[in-house]
Amino acid sequence: HAHQIVLEVLSETGGLGLLLWLAGVAIFNAPFHFLWLPAFARDVQKPVTEAQLRRYERLELWGTICMGSGWAVGVAAYSFAGGTEFRLFTAGMLAGLGAGAVPTLAGEKPYYGWFVGLLEIPMVIACLIGGTPLDRLMAAGAALYAVAMLSSAGKLNTALRTSIRLGQERLSLLESTRQALE
Repeated sequence: HAHQIVLEVLSETGGLGLLLWLAGVAIFNAPFHFLWLPAFARDVQKPVTEAQLRRYERLELWGTICMGSGWAVGVAAYSFAGGTEFRLFTAGMLAGLGAGAVPTLAGEKPYYGWFVGLLEIPMVIACLIGGTPLDRLMAAGAALYAVAMLSSAGKLNTALRTSIRLGQERLSLLESTRQALE
């Protein structure tokens, strides 16, 4: 049934628009995912300076914003033209994207906040403009989902930071114990 919904929207909006949207998303996202972030992954084995770390953090933030913006443009372009079924399909797809991004982006709170905001705000607006009772219910669900996911990501962020801090304290304690035994 999902492929029928997508085909219906494509027939209403035209396949060229979809191809242009996909090309735009690819152009904005490709440098982050294929050039800069792999360079960071190669450099992880080497000592990293504070300036390099800040640069990589900025690249990751802008990559996240570009990816979220690509989805936001797609939602805005196609959810208004599609029917309630298409918005429901899109909302489900965005929920999966948001949930999948928690383990990847929750290490830094602003990254996940930007991503979820860029995914959900256009969806909420499209559903509110849709006007049907199901659309209003989806808008409320999307807003509630965003709040719940941001809370979950915040808790995961706290757990990650605590775990890293405790690991560093443990290593420091082991080192001071070795020095005391010598």
